[in-house]
Amino acid sequence: TTNIDMKKEIALKLKDLINIDEDFVIKFKKGRLKSTILEQRDALEKHTNEEWIEMLNNADSNESEIKTYLTEDSLVISVEIAHVIGDHAEFEINYEDIQKNKEFKYFTK
Repeated sequence: TTNIDMKKEIALKLKDLINIDEDFVIKFKKGRLKSTILEQRDALEKHTNEEWIEMLNNADSNESEIKTYLTEDSLVISVEIAHVIGDHAEFEINYEDIQKNKEFKYFTK
């Protein structure tokens, strides 16, 4: 995926949109799993919050296996997982949940 700032004509990474800290990681881990394969949620526990902060700060780069996209009302984070449980898992976080803590830097709805 690629998120683009249409006014500035530049590609955006997750760290351009969100203040990625431990509070955000907690919300990410509580995000709605967009799959019916419940084992995908287990992928979130394979890393510490500190590791997630580092990985999410690198999201949307060529080196990262984490990609993001925006919907009308949510931020979706796609994480690479084992092939046997689906190759990737998508976790959705509502903009409202992010804005309450003033983490969302890029958009206001």
